[in-house]
Amino acid sequence: MVVFLPLNFLQMIFLLSFIVFFNFSAKFECFAQLIPEDEVKTLQIISDKLKNIYWENISQNSCTDRGASFNQTITTTIFSNVSCDCSFNSSTICHVTHMALMGNRNTITLQKLTVEDNQFTGTIPKTLGNLKNLQSLVLAANFFNGTLPETFANLKNLTELRLNGNAFSGKIPEFLGNLTNITTLDIQGTSMEGPIPSSLSAMTNMQTLRISDLNTASLAFPNLTGMTKLKELVLRNCSIIGRVPDYIGNLMNLKLMFLTNNSFSGQLPDWILNSKQKFDVSYNNFTALRVHHQLAANSQM
Repeated sequence: MVVFLPLNFLQMIFLLSFIVFFNFSAKFECFAQLIPEDEVKTLQIISDKLKNIYWENISQNSCTDRGASFNQTITTTIFSNVSCDCSFNSSTICHVTHMALMGNRNTITLQKLTVEDNQFTGTIPKTLGNLKNLQSLVLAANFFNGTLPETFANLKNLTELRLNGNAFSGKIPEFLGNLTNITTLDIQGTSMEGPIPSSLSAMTNMQTLRISDLNTASLAFPNLTGMTKLKELVLRNCSIIGRVPDYIGNLMNLKLMFLTNNSFSGQLPDWILNSKQKFDVSYNNFTALRVHHQLAANSQM
């Protein structure tokens, strides 16, 4: 038996089906867990730089596609493993929080690696020290913790190392002094401890040195006698006591110096008082009565 339904009734069934489908789709979109577009671009750049053979079709859905975009296991020593945290913004936003790439032989020629401001967490893998051709390593503005791997001593070609804005712990390692090609070293805003190792004086190509917020009681001014090319020196909130060494005043290329929030004492050197460069030594214990007036005058020049 064939039943012919009126056309208007068929239209009603179609319309009802469309409404149900639309509502389901809207709810699915509402609870979609997406990686921000700028983070997707960053991940793609990392993949391209590493010539990564594992990641394919990276998209905003890569954290929620059951790992198809990120996670591949070839053997126990060759794999890609990526972890995401999708609890942000009422569980609608995902961020990559951990990456492990093992056995990717194409990384050996890598010269620059930047993962700045990506909310990455955890410790730095020791295998990063195998990238012996690396010239620039920027890990700034994440949530990395733990101590710096001793394998970093192998990165002899580094010219830039930026660790600022993380939760690293332990002492500033002596082996950094062996990385003599470095021109920029930034260790601001970590939880690392003093002292600032004297081995850093061997970094004779240093032009920009930034260290701040050390977790230490007090320490002497670090040995920087070998850094004759310094242009920028920041030693802020490092609990440094005593006087500012006179040899710092002989650094002809020094244009910016921030020594704020320490415990320097004694007479402020004339080379600081009379300088027209951007020198800031405020919030210390200098005895010169004219410090604030002179520095204020210098800042207006």
